[in-house]
Amino acid sequence: MEGRRQLREITSGSNGQGWRFFERRPGRHLARFVRDLHGYTEHGLGAVIRKETPVASIPVIFVFGPGFTLHETGSTRPVRVLQRSFAVGLHGKPSLVGSLGNSICLQANLTMSGARRFFGRGLHYMSGEIVDLNHLLPRCSDLIESQLEEAGSWPERFDILEAFLADRIFEQSAGHTIAIEACRLLSSSGGRVGIESIARHLDCSRKHLNNVFKSEIGMSAKAFARLQRFENASVCLREFPSEQLSAIAHDCGYADQAHFNREFRSFAGETPGKFRAREGATGLVAEAVRR
Repeated sequence: MEGRRQLREITSGSNGQGWRFFERRPGRHLARFVRDLHGYTEHGLGAVIRKETPVASIPVIFVFGPGFTLHETGSTRPVRVLQRSFAVGLHGKPSLVGSLGNSICLQANLTMSGARRFFGRGLHYMSGEIVDLNHLLPRCSDLIESQLEEAGSWPERFDILEAFLADRIFEQSAGHTIAIEACRLLSSSGGRVGIESIARHLDCSRKHLNNVFKSEIGMSAKAFARLQRFENASVCLREFPSEQLSAIAHDCGYADQAHFNREFRSFAGETPGKFRAREGATGLVAEAVRR
């Protein structure tokens, strides 16, 4: 039996104002399908808007308290209110997410294989979209939100979430083998392996690979490779704050600094240097702008 895994907690704030961040690695049975599990709660921070950059996974956010809002650049007026749990499809642009300063949620970042199994269908319908979970899984969504809200502790919430994920993931089909294997190769290489090489490895044409990939995953294989490189680079910028930008660009597979800058502006709306300064070394909470 796998013992209880350690729950990492980071706390910031005082005098009843601040946030708490929780992290626990998924159980071994879920390791191929769930990249990581996070919990987050905040109290008395006031209304804030945070910048979130794209990732090469499918975040599923389970909301069991006050929800979130989506915003356009330069405006504090929300364009959408997210009062319930939701999932975020693959996309290539930053998002502005707001809260009233008292949100509480759990987040599971699913691999492409995990997301394909969890939702039981190809992911093309989610591409570039934020989808209400209760529209996709109405009965399941209501149940998991109630269970998380009623749980007596954060370890119990993580246990409930993992059981829910396992029930969904292991009862659904795995999806198209070509797309899932191509995702695995791109993820394990940090987006550096060539699409032609993957097609040869899978004994199919590049055109067939891309058609299957778009249907199952939600974007082209080349776009996913770019997204994977960007995410790897953004992690390096957070975790190695003194590392030269040119070294990170080289290690993450960019041709040169200009290529690195162009890709970062495309995905994050800012240069790598500005991204690093904004997010800081931990990357746990993005820049907050008071409304």
